[in-house]
Amino acid sequence: MAKCSPIVFDNYNQTEEDNVAKIFCDLANKYFENINGNIYALPSLKTERELDLVVWMEFPKYKPRIKTAYKIIDAETGASQTNKFRSNKDVWFNSALLIIELKKHNTTDSISIRNGEISVKQIDGFHNASNQSFNQVHPLKNYLIQKLNISEKEVPRITNLIWLYRWGQVKPDGYEEVENLILGEWNFDSILEQLCKLNPPVEYSNNPGNYQYGGIKKDIIDKMNCFFEDRLKEKAIGIGKISRTKLNKIISKDIDVEGSSCFKSLGKQLIILKGNPGTGKTIYLIHLAYHSKDNEFTPLVLTFNKALSQDIDRLMEYSGLGKSIQINTLHHFFIRLLINNQLLSENDFDIFKENNYIELLNQLFDLINEIPTSIQLRKDLGIKFDLIFIDEAQDCEEIEKKLLFKIFGINNCIISIGSRQIVRRNREEINWAFETIPEQRTVFKLKISHRNKKDLTDWFNAFSNSHFNRKPWELKENKHLNGGKLILLKTSEYGKAFHLQLDNSLVENENSKYDLMYLTPNKSENTDYGISLSEKLTVWGFNNFNYNNQENKNKKFPIDAHRILNYQSCRGLEAWTLVVWNLDIIIQNIKTKFIFDFPEANQNEITENINNWLLMIFTRAIDTLVITIDNVESEEYKLIVDLAKSKKFGHMAEIRE
Repeated sequence: MAKCSPIVFDNYNQTEEDNVAKIFCDLANKYFENINGNIYALPSLKTERELDLVVWMEFPKYKPRIKTAYKIIDAETGASQTNKFRSNKDVWFNSALLIIELKKHNTTDSISIRNGEISVKQIDGFHNASNQSFNQVHPLKNYLIQKLNISEKEVPRITNLIWLYRWGQVKPDGYEEVENLILGEWNFDSILEQLCKLNPPVEYSNNPGNYQYGGIKKDIIDKMNCFFEDRLKEKAIGIGKISRTKLNKIISKDIDVEGSSCFKSLGKQLIILKGNPGTGKTIYLIHLAYHSKDNEFTPLVLTFNKALSQDIDRLMEYSGLGKSIQINTLHHFFIRLLINNQLLSENDFDIFKENNYIELLNQLFDLINEIPTSIQLRKDLGIKFDLIFIDEAQDCEEIEKKLLFKIFGINNCIISIGSRQIVRRNREEINWAFETIPEQRTVFKLKISHRNKKDLTDWFNAFSNSHFNRKPWELKENKHLNGGKLILLKTSEYGKAFHLQLDNSLVENENSKYDLMYLTPNKSENTDYGISLSEKLTVWGFNNFNYNNQENKNKKFPIDAHRILNYQSCRGLEAWTLVVWNLDIIIQNIKTKFIFDFPEANQNEITENINNWLLMIFTRAIDTLVITIDNVESEEYKLIVDLAKSKKFGHMAEIRE
């Protein structure tokens, strides 16, 4: 029987287009039950335009009887003429590539048919659906030329159709004038006739009586099948095992027995979550925010990291939960308050120069300080949230803390604090519990790693003890997370074959492309590491998303692309495979920036800052940590290589010299 595949995420974020793709494939399975072939239905394909449904059908030996006209082509001259008389013929139906514009309209007053074109009613009036359908052909053609690396002539003929899939039995006046219109239930008998009416089958003069529809070269058919199989594999993997695990922790009723006690304190006490990297602080925070709605709270989650904010947004979107909780960055929250209270203009881009930001927040506090209650204050400020969740709160400024306590009240604040993860210019983290009595707060300490596999955790601790023994990392391993791998190589040795190994590991472990993440150094005068890495992956044929590009800063990470970020944006993120690109240069960046911010710092303070950054960078890896080195003669390389060569880690460390 024909293989009929709807290319959709399974059980996540089911859209109307996804559902129609499934309906189409159910019908195709029944109709082509005894026919050998491949049928793919791909919804919401993003090209220059977003295409509702793209269908590819390919049959090696399928010869249905169809009432059709046909085109006669002279085998020697190539001249053609069309025999317009329609009669029943046995047609070799080889392949069909369709773009289907889906419309929900199901009443005669919601459509208009004139001069062979159909318009459909939208909020702002009628729109020409026929033009919309026709204008989708070239974007798909250009997309396939690029993706399949074929010429324009090699692209299979594209037929654009309009499907009013909710239409009933009554046919509207003039519907037959719209040649590419399909009304109501999809009927393959009539559809095959309609396709042959739009594009008559071909009879060659040297092969009379042999009618061919959609005859294209085998290598193009193979490329089309491979393209759709790759999309199918990506969608089958879906949002990936890691994202599914995170999602389950968010929406499950209880993360663990201890944790459930925090729910009793929501709105009654200041809640402080503390823990090392990888202990699950962010997921725990989102879990509390998501379930706080059960008690009629309206939560707002604030992060310091825009990449993390978008990552959580992406997770909720692909889960089908959408905007069930509002997530933003702390800076965005305060900047909007400053603008709304006329302390800052929309076009002021100098807010973070010198001490402007802090001074403006102090002015805001003076402005609202006399308002007696947080309820009245939120009403006056137009804030519709009553419970605030602050991730990585150790980085807050004192005035930010004062404002959050003032606006929401101490009892309505839930914060997470990452041990030794300060990345803003503060030398010391602020004390959130200061001036509160024990009865006003609950402190919950997360100790065990929920991210890094056991062998990686052991290596991290050994690395820290070897080089940073004044303040070792002391991570608590999770005995249920066995395995973990370290790979060390020169950056110049990172080739396509090696990358393919990493990519295959994602698929083998049910992860998406998204679950391979690169952390790059800062852009130098001569090199933009993000761009050069992105270009390398693109040439190799791997989708990637360079978050270092300014134009991508407000976009969500796509699920089918490897992530590329600057190392400073990594906090809160995780990946099955983490590639730290040019670690020696990253360490030099860390050192240079710290000395610039704190010129009086001594060597111990500089080393401690490097220690804290490496703790955060390395612990993004779940299964595999890949470290590339630009200069193998550097001191930074020596930090890593001797320990990796030791017998204790020979089973998990691979050094490519």
